[in-house]
Amino acid sequence: MTTVTNSLDETPAQARVAATPLRVAVQHFGCKLNQYEAEAFRAGFQDQGYEMVPFGEAADVYVVNTCTVTGSGDADSRRAVRRARRQQPDAMVVATGCYAQRRPDDLLQAGASLIVGNSDKAALVDTVVDRLAGLTPLPMFDPAERPQTEHFLQIDRVVEGGRTRGTLQIQDGCDEHCTYCIIPTVRGAGISRPADEIVAQARRMVDSGYRELALTGVHSGSYGYDHEDHGALVVLLRRLEGIDGLQRIRLNSVEPGYITDELIDYAAASTHFCRHLHIPLQSGDDQILRRMG
Repeated sequence: MTTVTNSLDETPAQARVAATPLRVAVQHFGCKLNQYEAEAFRAGFQDQGYEMVPFGEAADVYVVNTCTVTGSGDADSRRAVRRARRQQPDAMVVATGCYAQRRPDDLLQAGASLIVGNSDKAALVDTVVDRLAGLTPLPMFDPAERPQTEHFLQIDRVVEGGRTRGTLQIQDGCDEHCTYCIIPTVRGAGISRPADEIVAQARRMVDSGYRELALTGVHSGSYGYDHEDHGALVVLLRRLEGIDGLQRIRLNSVEPGYITDELIDYAAASTHFCRHLHIPLQSGDDQILRRMG
């Protein structure tokens, strides 16, 4: 487990663990993937018996899923950590996400008491639960170490305050290394989530009430490319269409170069695929695109 902690004392919160359900507030910034992860954190804490509250209310644990794509994302992340610390000085304030991965010391100075690296997001809820019980060792987290996703966060049901459209992660990381972008450094290499795991979670989400799923990742169009399988995305989409009760499928974060004829043909013929693609168009100038890599 790669985490960073400072010396803030969480004793008051620890003392309340056995008394009443602890209150947890989660805030996220940035992309659809961060939104998915925030929903997964909420579901995980609820499964542990914690009470979820809005971020503006008093809580025993605050979790900030940070963004570092822009300077404003950095600033928003720091402000959220400071706000949580002001609202509840004795709370555990947990920072994770891309800004936490890149500049953990900034967030410790802002008031975070625990930093969880991107590689360890899937274990964040268990880490907090163990930390409140005084059980978690605190090895140092090296921000220079490139993260690698090995386990994906799960959402198996509608989260409190959720909607009939759910977000489902299919991929993480990126190998493009565009000159302007920090994401390959803070998210790690591109990795595709196993198709069986995606389909199994999708079934559970539909069984719990979701009718539409938005598939997301850092670089969703590259799904399968880490296994040299360039047709894996369409195969996955066809498998998801076979789930009873799933009415609509959306696809987020597809780079233009990964929109294949096969994907277009599938989208045109599908009765489930929404006629919508989230495509980042960076520039129409060849020289600018070359400079951007």
